[in-house]
Amino acid sequence: MLERITPGIDKFYVACGKTDMRMGINGLVNKITTEFKLEPCSNSAFLFCGIRKDRMHQIRYFKHECGRSSDYPLKFLKGFEGYLHTDGYTGYDKTVRESRGKIIRCECLVHARRHFADILKLAKDKQNNETLLAAKAVKLLDQVFVIEKEANLCCVDGFGIRDPEKVRALRLKKTKPILDKFFNFCQGIKDARCCLPKSRLSQGVQYVLDRSHELMNFLDDGNCDVSNNNAENSIRPFTVGRKNFLFNFTENGADVSAGYYTIIQTAIANGLAPYKYLEWLRTNILNGFLRKSVL
Repeated sequence: MLERITPGIDKFYVACGKTDMRMGINGLVNKITTEFKLEPCSNSAFLFCGIRKDRMHQIRYFKHECGRSSDYPLKFLKGFEGYLHTDGYTGYDKTVRESRGKIIRCECLVHARRHFADILKLAKDKQNNETLLAAKAVKLLDQVFVIEKEANLCCVDGFGIRDPEKVRALRLKKTKPILDKFFNFCQGIKDARCCLPKSRLSQGVQYVLDRSHELMNFLDDGNCDVSNNNAENSIRPFTVGRKNFLFNFTENGADVSAGYYTIIQTAIANGLAPYKYLEWLRTNILNGFLRKSVL
């Protein structure tokens, strides 16, 4: 399909308006044109996906790397200041630590919930002390997601866009008391020693308590999410389809795939039809309408 869309095209320049992941208006263009050049390091390929949601126009940015080293996000996020929403991957710890307070990490409440939900899933209909405690933890966290749905309906401006200040006020009023109760509940489980140290419940409780500050940081800014589901949903098509990719046997092939996924997922995030957007890019690049100086 891509060969039909892009005959004779070596590069795409993406018009991203004022949306940027970390560097200003030419940030994404600079990344695509200069940093998609990696030397072969191993037979493994990994993809990092980043999203910025504090703009009317959103970006989904994919970057291929040769491993899971903490040096990759450290290099990519050099100079970045703000909130970084992630899962529990420890590779980001170094980036946050070396930012000296300039990067505030927000971890994912969906991942925290999963530790307790999996206990109920594995237990099926069996009830014991561990499942009862896990069910209460899930119930508390589900209340947080209900409030987020309320924010999507109530905390919007005249254009239907979420107002960060209204979202923040709602969360401080309704979400924070629930999370305080949730963390106190988890601390109580640990203090009471009511489960084995290596049990799933004990591991879930420790996971939550180790990240209590990071799991609460989203309350400070209405632009932050309660989860990193947007990034995971954007990267899912890549992970599902990677075995079928024709050109990912090489480093350059993975780089090209990352570039296309950046364009396609960004188009989807902004309500555009991906195929038609690719055709529009192709037509306007060939006609000289889009140039790097303009971007």
